[in-house]
Amino acid sequence: MDNDTVKQIVIPRLALGDRLRVVRREYMGKITQAEMASVLGVPRERYVQWESGGHEPRPADARRIALFLEHKTGVSATWILGVKDSTAPDDGGGADFLQIMEYLGTVLKSA
Repeated sequence: MDNDTVKQIVIPRLALGDRLRVVRREYMGKITQAEMASVLGVPRERYVQWESGGHEPRPADARRIALFLEHKTGVSATWILGVKDSTAPDDGGGADFLQIMEYLGTVLKSA
């Protein structure tokens, strides 16, 4: 495979809803959407919309959810938010915090 072929390979980025689904199924013991909504303290219908991509949580809610799920499962909050591609827990460094803030700033500007 030559470099031009490699450049054409596109790895799709997962949307927030897809990432929530992965966390729910793979890191939360395959709980139901209703159970996940209960864990997050939101109505089931709202969570279902988030996971299906119909709506996304407000940036402040997305940050709260990502940090909560990181604490509960060990899955990186920055991965849940789509800021980086590793599910490994964050090392607590300021760079990840700055990436999250940059991401949230972009989302807020487009809203």
